[in-house]
Amino acid sequence: MESPFGTQCNFDYIATMKFLYPMARVILYLYILLHLAMWWFGRTTNFWTFVCVLALIIICTRALLGLLQRRQLINGALVSNLMLATYTFWGALLITEIVFRSIFPDLRSYIENAGSDYCSGSGTFLRECDSCDQKSFFINDPGTSSEIKRPEFNYTHHYNAWGLRDHAFTTTKNSHEYRILALGDSFVEGMGTSDDSTWVKQLEWMLNKNRSGLNYTTLNGGVIGSDLFFSYELLKRCLLKYKPDLVILNLNSTDVNDIFLRGGPERFDTNGNYYPKTGPWWEFYFGTSFIVRAITLHALHYSWNLVTAEEQAKIDTKIIAQISKKLNDYQALANEEHFKFLLTLQPLQNELNDSSFVSRLRVAADINKIDLTPALADSIKCEHGNKALYYWPLDGHFTGRGYNAEAAIIYHHYFSPVVSDSIYN
Repeated sequence: MESPFGTQCNFDYIATMKFLYPMARVILYLYILLHLAMWWFGRTTNFWTFVCVLALIIICTRALLGLLQRRQLINGALVSNLMLATYTFWGALLITEIVFRSIFPDLRSYIENAGSDYCSGSGTFLRECDSCDQKSFFINDPGTSSEIKRPEFNYTHHYNAWGLRDHAFTTTKNSHEYRILALGDSFVEGMGTSDDSTWVKQLEWMLNKNRSGLNYTTLNGGVIGSDLFFSYELLKRCLLKYKPDLVILNLNSTDVNDIFLRGGPERFDTNGNYYPKTGPWWEFYFGTSFIVRAITLHALHYSWNLVTAEEQAKIDTKIIAQISKKLNDYQALANEEHFKFLLTLQPLQNELNDSSFVSRLRVAADINKIDLTPALADSIKCEHGNKALYYWPLDGHFTGRGYNAEAAIIYHHYFSPVVSDSIYN
């Protein structure tokens, strides 16, 4: 019986399918390669990376069985049965992965809870800074804006030509200007608040409001994800030319984790070039699959750094020693370049009653330091223990009030023995 669509139409359909089927395969292969490249170059993965891995396994299995069949090592019936078993096994694994992703939120990393892809700690990029004449630095994209969106807040960070969240700097400084440069990670850049409400800018406002005779200017050198080794390079190679009178390094326990993932002084060669540290070979599977994470974290009792608790304790001891030694480098640079150096030790929201990080540091006696924990804990205690006023509960960064509290503590302890109540409001 002749087709109701006609012979010519049927011929066009077949020809079209012969053209589209290879094209679909090419697109599938390119999509798989794209996700593998995301890991290779940026150390990022997501659910579709897992799907691509399964698709790649099935494609390779089918190709291998086809080769064996063409060489008459196995027959067609066995190939069909093996492919059916392959589809069944990997299909069941895909369903299990979807279930794990749906009902086990503790298997999500911090960055995934924030709505982004899994990112390995070794996936660190340096960016070129046209305004810094020596090399690339751990900075944001210069001259751009970035929307930092989390379930609890949404702020746009505006970056200057140095890739820092601040206005343009100038090397010219008048005789009545006192410059304060702040260095550190996201707590210095001010994640969780607006550009003008970081503790750096609130400190500037407090100083200019409550002091006379000097014009205080603050330079925000904080970068999300940075640590004291990257900050030191940024300071020494780029920011010293802006003649800071005071350099404040904000340090917290996340620096320990960052140094574990990136390495300490060994991350740089003798010329200051950065060489990223790589994680274990199986980190790709950990980042791609929640099933692997469940086995790693709950069955094998590894940490998110992919080491055992015993290994982590030994590594932390080494890193604490590296941090303590690097602080001496900051002080030596301050003595050499004639600026004051201040270390601020800032607690995370789960460390207000835990002084283990601060107590393990060996800070030299000549280094001026402020432990923010006691004053911050007292402020929260006065608010009936409501930490949510100072920290975003899910994200963990300071709210605007938390940054205000840090600025007030620094002002009170370093710049003025007496501070009015209005500063805290």
